Amino acid sequence: MVKLEKNFLQEEDRDGFHISTLMKSAWAAQLKILQQVDEICRENNLTYTADWGTLLGAVRHGGFIPWDDDIDICMMRQEYQKLEQLVEGREDIKCMSIYTDPEHGLYVNRIINGTYFTTDRDEIKKHMGFPFPIGVDVFLIDYVPREKVLEEEQLDVLKTINQAVNINGWLKENDSTNAEYNSRIIEKNKCLEKIKKVCNIEFIEDDPSDQELLVLYEEVSGLYGDNDSDYLTQVACLGVGMDYYLPKDTYKKIIYMKFENLEIPVPYNYDEILKKKYGEDYMVPKNVGAGHEYPFYKQMIKEIYPDMQYKKAEKYIEDLSVGFYKKFLEKTPKCYFGEEDKLDPKELARLEIIAEINRIATKANIKIYEQSEDNYLADTLDYYFKTNNIDELRKVVISIKREDVDSFISVLQVELSPWFSYKSIFTDQNYTGLKIDVYSDGYECELEELKKRFHGYTENLNVPIAILYGISDDIEKENTRKMLVDNLCLTAKSMLEIPPYNMEILDIVGQWQKIANITIDLTKNLRNEFYLAADKIAKSCPSDRVCRYQVYE
Repeated sequence: MVKLEKNFLQEEDRDGFHISTLMKSAWAAQLKILQQVDEICRENNLTYTADWGTLLGAVRHGGFIPWDDDIDICMMRQEYQKLEQLVEGREDIKCMSIYTDPEHGLYVNRIINGTYFTTDRDEIKKHMGFPFPIGVDVFLIDYVPREKVLEEEQLDVLKTINQAVNINGWLKENDSTNAEYNSRIIEKNKCLEKIKKVCNIEFIEDDPSDQELLVLYEEVSGLYGDNDSDYLTQVACLGVGMDYYLPKDTYKKIIYMKFENLEIPVPYNYDEILKKKYGEDYMVPKNVGAGHEYPFYKQMIKEIYPDMQYKKAEKYIEDLSVGFYKKFLEKTPKCYFGEEDKLDPKELARLEIIAEINRIATKANIKIYEQSEDNYLADTLDYYFKTNNIDELRKVVISIKREDVDSFISVLQVELSPWFSYKSIFTDQNYTGLKIDVYSDGYECELEELKKRFHGYTENLNVPIAILYGISDDIEKENTRKMLVDNLCLTAKSMLEIPPYNMEILDIVGQWQKIANITIDLTKNLRNEFYLAADKIAKSCPSDRVCRYQVYE
């Protein structure tokens, strides 16, 4: 685990530039990935060095450039390919490139910690408080062919491939009504014919995909080896006219420099590299922005909360993620209960969870019930403790009305102590059942602290909160509703979680859409989609017709 300075996650100003708490957690998550890469490379005698803004940041700032939001490293192509093999199969990080992702694009590979936004508490702990997928950019270093004619031929082919990809992008955004459309088609076909002739290849399809073209770009970039060359380069730099020729020993001689809380490798000739990339005055800070929108997660926030004002949405996400993580780092093992002679550690741990649920519900003025809608949890707990009714305490069952579930989950996300976590179909696509689980969570906790907090019980312990759905006195209608809900839940258990889905599954989905008049999104986790459909039908009794409540198992 990356050791952060005590106030690292606090917002701050550096060189007159404000860095938010959410950005600081993005930095922390990237530092963790970099540390993981560093460990793999050290163990397997592989070399990487800081590059681009990270190299400049190490030399000039001893850490991130204040207005930078990513980490850049570089590796020899052959060494990176070995790293890919070592990372393959790991659950914590994975390599991403045009070989693995058709939408990846040119010039840079990435080592990432995930592919989706999450507020799952264990994931937040893993990623240092940052809720978005994030990674380290890896630029590949290649050999420059010794013969100038071969270098020029290589660059010409790469530019032609790049041109074909750019035309593809233009064609996707325009149609045949555009006056330039036909001329762009002709231009693209000329590019493809030239590529086939020079490379002596045939494409898989007459109209090759961007991925096929960009894979070819990578193959041509790495065409030459040590014996063919006197210099190293990043091919993309030469492609845009940079004088980017480096001595062959550049990545054989490294030194270490401070980068935030880490010591990272940089090339011995970093001054030469930085002058080529940033000019003679690279030590003078200049906020010229990044090669993308800052912060990089801005568009993701807009997509997740399209109807919320951006700053408000950013603050809400920050509270859910970094806010929780800071509380986790500062937590103390304070219990609600002392040691009860008649209760064992597991029973006491369960009561700690119930007390936390009661605390949050009471603070938010949300009614939580014991057994049924007739008994408030707070009153029941108070009565059992006053009467020392230990046997009844052991049997406490918790429930909540469906109309209060959304508010309760919103409060849980912000208020739940870092010693606990929660899951439901509304917050976790892999969760099953029409209920909410609140549980003790020892992930990333010190064992002795965990023992103190939960009376010596160290395993994760779950307390389910049943959801009470309103029903009417129309027996026939309620029997039909129950049949639909029960069978939707049964179908959900048999559903696959990841698209694409086979024809048998699609046929089942189609039948259900007709029978129950529901909408199922085939691009998402079908198990979760069926549970959400079951919930929608279960809560469909009009509020003015509700006469009692029931739980769907």
